[in-house]
Amino acid sequence: MTSVSSMCIMSTALDLPCTATQFARLSTFILHTPRKALHALFDPKFPSTVESLNPSVPSPDLLTLHTCARLFSMMRVNSHMSSSTVPLTLALLLRYRLMPSRATLTCDDEYIVAASFLLAHKFQDDTGTPFDFVARSLGLGVPTLKGAEKELLEALEWGVWVGGDALREVEGVLGEVLKLYE
Repeated sequence: MTSVSSMCIMSTALDLPCTATQFARLSTFILHTPRKALHALFDPKFPSTVESLNPSVPSPDLLTLHTCARLFSMMRVNSHMSSSTVPLTLALLLRYRLMPSRATLTCDDEYIVAASFLLAHKFQDDTGTPFDFVARSLGLGVPTLKGAEKELLEALEWGVWVGGDALREVEGVLGEVLKLYE
């Protein structure tokens, strides 16, 4: 059964309509698709298409679904959150997975997604939203979420900026990925 909060459609700045459930599914796709397949999908040198993917990536677990629903609730309530937060979050997750350092975060998916979302929000509009408040609102442990954010930044080699063209490309491919799951 889908919760009311996950049914809210968030229209992103780059026109990827996305529900919290779809956001959780795309996040899980990025985090669990084999790295080689992600490289093939997002590297223009490879002739791979979305249709060639095996859509058997596991569904998001319940904690990830709830975290994404709460993140979307926060976006609706917080007028300072940009509609680009969702695509930037997904681009940061993708960058993390494609990093050559092969850094692996030691926390669960819901913490990785929340940390990526918070980084995207801070990068776009650092309004000083208290970190402890956000963690508690998400139902996540403050020390673990802070640790996840730090690990993610280190895995990304502190590179959080994503250019507009790269963001549109990521969003276009992920829009096609969503169609596989419909």
